[in-house]
Amino acid sequence: MISDTENWLIIGAGAIGLLWYSKLTDLKLKVTLLHRHNTKLGTLSVLDDISNTAYTLNEISNAIPLKDQFNSDHSPIFNRILFCTKSFDLVEAYHANKHYISDDAILITLCNGMGAQQTLDTIKSIGQSLFIGTTSEGALKLDKNQIRKTGQGDIFIGSLSPSDPLPINLTPYYTANIEEKLLTKLAINAVINPITALFNVKNGQLLDPDILPYYQACRNEVCNFLKTYGFDAAKLSVTIDAVTIKTASNRSSMLQDFSGNRQTEINFISGYLLSEATKVNHKMPIQALLLDFIANKRDKHAQILIFNAFL
Repeated sequence: MISDTENWLIIGAGAIGLLWYSKLTDLKLKVTLLHRHNTKLGTLSVLDDISNTAYTLNEISNAIPLKDQFNSDHSPIFNRILFCTKSFDLVEAYHANKHYISDDAILITLCNGMGAQQTLDTIKSIGQSLFIGTTSEGALKLDKNQIRKTGQGDIFIGSLSPSDPLPINLTPYYTANIEEKLLTKLAINAVINPITALFNVKNGQLLDPDILPYYQACRNEVCNFLKTYGFDAAKLSVTIDAVTIKTASNRSSMLQDFSGNRQTEINFISGYLLSEATKVNHKMPIQALLLDFIANKRDKHAQILIFNAFL
């Protein structure tokens, strides 16, 4: 049944935003999608590699192009906000769309990395609740209204304030220890993403003999640091290896952004780890090197020569 009390807004119409539009509409919820296109999105098509099926949803009629921002005095108000943005866009997305968001709204983020969510927590209205989500689902945006589901994955959503109630439709995804899930995902991203960008390879190629030593050195550095948070370094290494194998045919989002000369989330992945490591006087030279390479577009061959010193 469509809820009279839940009015959902998805901010961001990338692969994850479109995937979650399909999830919420499947639940018969009232969902509006905020997107950047100047024209209607039309009918959403979903190609499902997992079940080897294809299906379409009704036309995405509840969609607001950014060019059609409503006058703040006559804006529709939403009390369930799902942010499917890049980490570096999260805070600006909140500010730019505050006139859509009720004072008692539940905010849910689905961003890579860490740091932006904590910043949002400090600037949101007092009556608003913040939940942080992380997912390992695979989705690829093929067109403005077409996505491919490329892999199953876990979804975890938790609160920085455990007393806050998660919307009833999302309770199957609730976890009481969201920080552990976020740090695990951060570790995976900090190893796979920048190394694939450095060598311009798919995830599975990180295990090729010529790249494997770099991958292992990076993985070991990250896992050893996260022992500070109570992680078992050996078990975390196994988890990262398993994801690398499972996603062998994927091109990481950072590789796609880096090769496309677009802004990456490196500051919210490697940058966050380095910031936390500094607090306990822990050195992470490989993460520092990778951050410098991605953020400042350093020469690949020069960076690899420096990297060799850490092997």
